[in-house]
Amino acid sequence: MEQALNTLATALFTVIFNFLNIDIIYNMLYIKYITCYVFGGHMKLKGISEEYAIYGTLFSLSNRIQTIGDKEFTDITMKQHFLMIALGMFEEPPTLKEMAELIGCSYQNVKRMAEHLHKGEYLNILQDSKDKRKLLLVSTGKLEGMADSNPEKTIVFMSQLYKNIPREDLVTTLNTLMKMDKNIGGIIE
Repeated sequence: MEQALNTLATALFTVIFNFLNIDIIYNMLYIKYITCYVFGGHMKLKGISEEYAIYGTLFSLSNRIQTIGDKEFTDITMKQHFLMIALGMFEEPPTLKEMAELIGCSYQNVKRMAEHLHKGEYLNILQDSKDKRKLLLVSTGKLEGMADSNPEKTIVFMSQLYKNIPREDLVTTLNTLMKMDKNIGGIIE
């Protein structure tokens, strides 16, 4: 029965993605990932390569984190929250282009998020004094103030996320993710 459901799910997703004309490699990876699911809510990784399992798990984990974050923040999305966190990684205020390169989004997408965050008074968008064509992103401190006033939620979430994972595994995971990011053009060091 489970085999039949997996075959049906694979066929269904193949038809849908081919209809939508999405890249064949993406289709193959996504279908392979989808067929790992047991319809009881658990995922079986038996019979799937580590590469496919990691690929699918990254999407699944990202979606879960985004869902939790979107429930937590009422006026910004989790992606906008991530942009604000990434802003703190720069020693000097970054340009829109630098932010786009760091978080892996297009310039236009970052500009749209920055404009929304500016309206919400989370950041300011300033013209670079040296090059008038460049726009700089500067935090207003609003997000940091929110985090300082209620750190418990962040602590609880991070504790749950990393529960029972030894420090050595975290270091290995971080190093692997950084290499993967670099393989596809990322700039995280």
